[in-house]
Amino acid sequence: MPPRPRRTPAPAEGMLYAQSEGAFAPGTTVATLAATGEPAPAPIESLTPGTLLDTANGPRPLLALHRRPTGKDTFAVLLHPDALAPGIPSAALTLPPEALLLLDAAPHHLIPAAALLNASSVTRIPPPATWFLLDLGPQTTLHAHNTPIASARTAPNPPFPILPAGVLLNTIRQAVAARSTHPITAPPPHKLTPPPLPPAPPPLTILAAGTPVPLSQPTPTTMICTLPARTGPVRLRATARRANDSADIRQFGICLTHITLDDTPIALDSKTLGPGFHPPESNGTQSWRWTTAEAWLVLPYSPTPRTLHLTLTDWHHNLAPA
Repeated sequence: MPPRPRRTPAPAEGMLYAQSEGAFAPGTTVATLAATGEPAPAPIESLTPGTLLDTANGPRPLLALHRRPTGKDTFAVLLHPDALAPGIPSAALTLPPEALLLLDAAPHHLIPAAALLNASSVTRIPPPATWFLLDLGPQTTLHAHNTPIASARTAPNPPFPILPAGVLLNTIRQAVAARSTHPITAPPPHKLTPPPLPPAPPPLTILAAGTPVPLSQPTPTTMICTLPARTGPVRLRATARRANDSADIRQFGICLTHITLDDTPIALDSKTLGPGFHPPESNGTQSWRWTTAEAWLVLPYSPTPRTLHLTLTDWHHNLAPA
C-alpha cells in the first residue's frame, strides 16, 4: 500500500512562520477599500472575512482575523508619529517586535520593528493583552497608520528578504534616531560616577591595520592610545554582551561618552562612528553611544601618528556575556 501523502495544513493561528508577523494592536487603522474601490480606512478589530484590503498586490480579501493573546516575556514596539518619515506613521503605531516594515531606504528588504529601537522615537512599551493577526494568504504589504508593513508569511520565504545586520541597517537606524522630535526620557543605566574599572585587562582592544595598539588607562573611565603613522579607520573590539532584560535583543560592547582625536572632539552622532555602533542615546543631560563587539571608527588616513582619547562608562559590567 503506497504511503499516504502528507497534508499541508491551511494557514491559521499557530501555522505562521513567526509568532506575531502581520499582527496589530487594537485600534490600529489599516487601509481597506469600499465596494466602489474608494479608500475606507478602518480599525483592525472591525474587519471581517471578505473585507478588501489595499495591498501592494492590489485589492485582496481578508481570509481571517485571528486574536492572539500576548505571550509572556515579550514587549511591543511603539513608533511615534513621523518616526520614519513625514506622516509615517500618521499616528502612534504599536507593533510586535517581529513586525516587518518596508521602507524607502531599503525597498527590496524587510526590516523588523525591533531593529529600529532607539531612546525616543521608536521605543519599547508593554504589549496589549491581545494582538489582531491578519490572514491575507501569500505575504504582501499593507498600510497601517500610513506605514507599509508586511502581512504574515504562510511560506518559509517572504517576497523580500529580511535586511541583515550591517552598514545599511545601521545607517537606517541612525537616520530614524536623528529624525526624532520627541523628548528623550530614557535614563542612563548607571550614574556617570562609576566605580573603578579593573586595571587589567582593558575593556576593549583598538586595532589599526589589524594590529592591536598599546593602550594606557590614566583614569578608570579614560583610555588613550597613539595611532601609528599611515593609518586610517580603526576597529574597537570588546567582549560581546547582552542586556539582562531579555526584551532588548541588541549586542553590546562598551559605552562611550566622549571621543577626541588629537584634542579635536568627534561628535557622538558623527559619521566617523561607523559600522558596529548603536544609535546615540541621551537622558536629556548626558549622551552616550554603545558599540557592538566589533565597531569601526572611520578615521581619515594620516601620514603621521595621532592620539586617540576615549571616555567610557562602566555600564558593560552590568551586562551579561553574550
